[in-house]
Amino acid sequence: VETFNKTSKDPKFLKQKAILIGIEFSSNGSSQLSDNLNELNGLAETAHYNVVTTMSQKLTRINPKLYIGKGKVEEVAQLSRQFSADIVIFDENLSPAQ
Repeated sequence: VETFNKTSKDPKFLKQKAILIGIEFSSNGSSQLSDNLNELNGLAETAHYNVVTTMSQKLTRINPKLYIGKGKVEEVAQLSRQFSADIVIFDENLSPAQ
């Protein structure tokens, strides 16, 4: 008898809801942001995440505490509740504090 649990390979257990966030720096163009988010979306789906929404923010510099601005953090929190997201995935490397 095989027992299924949340670590099973059954896809219905692997589809956690994800929000993707891309950053557009002033030195990069919006087409690069779009390409990066498309690639991140593919990687998330390959990792068995159900991408519920994507969002982006234009930055001239990184917020050392939050990475993105305080207003965007609040927007992410609201979308996270709205979609019952399990994870937020950034297309950037974050520090443990961020």
